Amino acid sequence: MSTGRSVGVDIGHGGIRVAVMGGEGAPIFEQQDTPVDARGPGRGTLDADAVRGALSARLGNAARVTAAVPQSWLAPGVEGTPLDAHTAGLRALLSSVTKAPVDVVSAPVAALAGLLDGDTISAEGRWVVVADLGITHSEVVLCEFTDNGPRARTWASTGAPDPAHDPLWALAELANPRASHPQLLAFARELLLDLKYGQLRHADAALRHAKEKRAAGDPEVWQDFRLYAQPDLPVGPALDILEKRADVIEAVASRLHRACPETGGAQLVLLGAGACFGPLREALLRGLGRTGPVAGQADGSPDPRPAYDDPVRQHAAARGAALSAAGRITLNDAFQHLLALLVHRRSGTELVERLAPLVADPHTGEAAFVYDPDRDRDAEIELSGSAALALWISRGGTAPYAPLPVDTAGLTLTPGRYRIGLRLDSPAKPVLVFARVSDGAIVSRPLTEVAPLAMPSSAPSPSPGGSRTGHGL
Repeated sequence: MSTGRSVGVDIGHGGIRVAVMGGEGAPIFEQQDTPVDARGPGRGTLDADAVRGALSARLGNAARVTAAVPQSWLAPGVEGTPLDAHTAGLRALLSSVTKAPVDVVSAPVAALAGLLDGDTISAEGRWVVVADLGITHSEVVLCEFTDNGPRARTWASTGAPDPAHDPLWALAELANPRASHPQLLAFARELLLDLKYGQLRHADAALRHAKEKRAAGDPEVWQDFRLYAQPDLPVGPALDILEKRADVIEAVASRLHRACPETGGAQLVLLGAGACFGPLREALLRGLGRTGPVAGQADGSPDPRPAYDDPVRQHAAARGAALSAAGRITLNDAFQHLLALLVHRRSGTELVERLAPLVADPHTGEAAFVYDPDRDRDAEIELSGSAALALWISRGGTAPYAPLPVDTAGLTLTPGRYRIGLRLDSPAKPVLVFARVSDGAIVSRPLTEVAPLAMPSSAPSPSPGGSRTGHGL
């Protein structure tokens, strides 16, 4: 366990949240407005210098720092951007204000750990859906409670962060279209940070009333509602703004629900500023196929409670990250997919196709090779070259095996016998490893094609090879 201060950081376009844990003490929550780039429209770009200033006092004497990032940032190939391109800038920023080791973990998984630690949710049942409806990015993650803590199973997201998706900025512009950029920024921050549960219930009721009147053909939906003592927001245009974002969220949730029907009955946890608005929550529920009460709701309500002004929920991801930094929990998700190499083994006078599973230890960072139990050693597999590779995948470890294309461009494998295995540079970054038997030369190839919900077309698969051997043995 780390001595000194262990710090969890949750950096978003709407706010920086920090949880600090010292020794055996309870976490201390801190909140800081996120400075943003005032040169561009909306809140699309963080001002790195200002963020450094905001974090330097908090991280300067940390023993270890863990940053909570979107789950989709931890998946190579998702949205066309590899893991390192997503997190390298964040690591560099944090490393510029602290000499402590910096790790990254899944924000939805960290949030679950933080909520469990704060006795805010129950670990009863196997499945839980975490919907993080953020300012410029939303994702819906199916998580699983295991003996070793929560783990992400699969997810769907709105893609790369996009300032055009920021409902709070659009509402700020609607409230005062002639306001300066700093004024709009201040108003959007107030929407995010200062709204209280009763005020949001009032806003939800006004939006629901406007939606009902519109559905009934009543054009009088332009009455104002007041969120707090600031410029009035006309409810009709506000509903238009929120429903555009709602369509995107419903599509994402629906995509996950089609792939994983268990999302329909799972416990549901809402995070992010977008969860404060009824139209966005309702869209999420529709996408998940929810028609009845939400699991885990004490009052049986079909509408789950978002963070609002609950500090435990607001700081859940930072809290879980701090627990990870302190060594109290492990949040590095295990690699969830099963990979196998299609090989041929001689059986009498015939060559029989078999799937040789690739096994990896997600904690060592070292390659684990296809094993030959008959000889009690790593299997030696004859390859005729790079083009002969045929990899199959069982997504989530439960789906039928299906072909996984492997990009062999730039991968040079001379014909011969190899030990073939899998190494995890991170739990979501698998690397194929080829060790040539003749001289021990190592060639590796990152598997950037492994991405959630990018299911290959189904095809009949060979039976997984119980012997885990290849031809030429």
